[in-house]
Amino acid sequence: MNTLRPSLENAVKRRFPALAGFRKVPAAVLVGATLLATAGSANALTVADFSEAIALITGVVAIVSAVGIAALSVVVTARLFGWIRAALR
Repeated sequence: MNTLRPSLENAVKRRFPALAGFRKVPAAVLVGATLLATAGSANALTVADFSEAIALITGVVAIVSAVGIAALSVVVTARLFGWIRAALR
């Protein structure tokens, strides 16, 4: 399935002649090749510790949600006041 417009594809081929004869490779082949290429260095992978960043984001979310709830309650109170005022007229 070609997702590029033909003119854009031709422009890419003109700009990068080495890609002109490039054939599309199925995604499964690319994934398999990537897994094989990284299998040897699997022991060297380390997982970063994001616990401090998550704690910071959680704290900020709590503050932002508190401000949002306060603003929403002001808007709701103003609307209710307007409705009650209109009903009493």
